[in-house]
Amino acid sequence: MKRLLVFIPVMMSGLILPALAQQKTDLPKEGKYDTMACWSGTQNSVEFSKNASVQSWEVVGTNRANPAGSFLDMTTFRCIGSGATLNGKYSARDVCEAVDKDGDKIITRFITEGQKTTVDMAVGTGKYEGITRKGGTEPVGTFPTVKPGTVQGCDHNVGTYTLGPEASGTTIAPPRQ
Repeated sequence: MKRLLVFIPVMMSGLILPALAQQKTDLPKEGKYDTMACWSGTQNSVEFSKNASVQSWEVVGTNRANPAGSFLDMTTFRCIGSGATLNGKYSARDVCEAVDKDGDKIITRFITEGQKTTVDMAVGTGKYEGITRKGGTEPVGTFPTVKPGTVQGCDHNVGTYTLGPEASGTTIAPPRQ
């Protein structure tokens, strides 16, 4: 009898917990984000001189958020950008489109001056409609080039977001157990 009393709660937790994990949770209308974005793609370069070069790139990648299940977790993205080093000073612009499992999208612009990258705006659809996003990006290291003309890397992104009043369906799926 004692074994049966232990078995029933364990069995019930095995039935109930997965069902609870499948329920959607509300995406807060505003909050902080902390993501790791890893990407790979192609790059074109013009090496003009020792103090001048120009690059363009297109990359695709994935986001993982901390904590799991929070803003931008498990989204995929693609970015198109260009940068230049002129008189030894680097600047770049990227525009990235991210999509979540529901098909809702967000477009974000990243601006780099020297070693500092900031997020200055965002546009979204569905749950991200009316979004504003501010933050920064730090590369997590230099990755080797696996094939000439390609680039790979990961960036740590932190900042804040606010969803607009027109956002619809502001729910996100919880992380998988």
